[in-house]
Amino acid sequence: MAKTRAGATGPETTETLKTNGFGVLACYSLADYNADKDAPNFMYNTKVTGSTAADGTTTWKYDQKRYWPTSGKISFFAYAPYADIKAGETSGIISLSNNYTSNPNITYNLGSDITNCVDLLRGVKKGTVADNNINLTSGSGIVGFTFKHALAKFNIKAKASSTVDANTKITIDNVTITNTNLLQSGALSLVTGKWLNAGGGNIGLSIDKTGINKDFAEPGDLTTINSVKGLTTDAKSVLADNKSCYFIPLTYSLPQMTITVTYRVRTFYDNLPAEANINEKYTVSKTIQFANNFEANKQYGLNLAIGGGPKAITFDADVSNWDTEVATNPDAVDFSVQ
Repeated sequence: MAKTRAGATGPETTETLKTNGFGVLACYSLADYNADKDAPNFMYNTKVTGSTAADGTTTWKYDQKRYWPTSGKISFFAYAPYADIKAGETSGIISLSNNYTSNPNITYNLGSDITNCVDLLRGVKKGTVADNNINLTSGSGIVGFTFKHALAKFNIKAKASSTVDANTKITIDNVTITNTNLLQSGALSLVTGKWLNAGGGNIGLSIDKTGINKDFAEPGDLTTINSVKGLTTDAKSVLADNKSCYFIPLTYSLPQMTITVTYRVRTFYDNLPAEANINEKYTVSKTIQFANNFEANKQYGLNLAIGGGPKAITFDADVSNWDTEVATNPDAVDFSVQ
């Protein structure tokens, strides 16, 4: 079966929200909203998009306009980016709940490339940290949302572990993340913002030189090595185009992963025989357990210090003290006038 993805990929901002749109689910009830029984019977996955006028004001529009009822209450929930979900979706926003047995929720899958995911957002009441737009009436005014990132963002940077001289270059061949306890899929409640396990196994990542930062990506061809800067002691994003990884912030133990880096160290000294220059390939793996669980709408960083390959020739020298004077003749040489 072909793999398909629901929802636009890439980082979500207010500008992309306008064009990608967001989806609204609304529940009508006579009494206060009851998460155990009230379903999205008033709006279901209604797409809302925005446009900004010359004066800077933004208008949000949707089709099949709805009106406030004269009685009862409406509770609104929203997610972004909007997804026109079809049967058989395998990644991104796979499905939306529409029943009386659970809160409005989204089943989500990160997909095979955790650096190119659907940046899932959950809407909360505008101007609040976590409140919902529930139990609203015609007197409530505009229904406003602030969208928060539902995933955790993970940035990987690399630097040389020590100063690299002008005749040495360190380049990265590939980076892999394995042995994680981070979930591939999850179900996000649009009511509570909490994630539940939806199965699908654990994530991994494998980035070859085409996905590595061009400043220090291994070219694989010594004729082009001069165009590569190589690692320095200034930490930079490992991934090309300053990309990040995205995680579902749900684990049943502290997050852990094994990161493996394959890199090369080369020296280029014109006054040495070619075979005397260094051209070595190293593969190093480290298992990391984080002190705390990842949280939604937060970003985390990991810095890799790479190096320690060929051992530089070093010298040590000093000048010894003069030894104790030794006479060349045990008897004095007599220079007296006779």
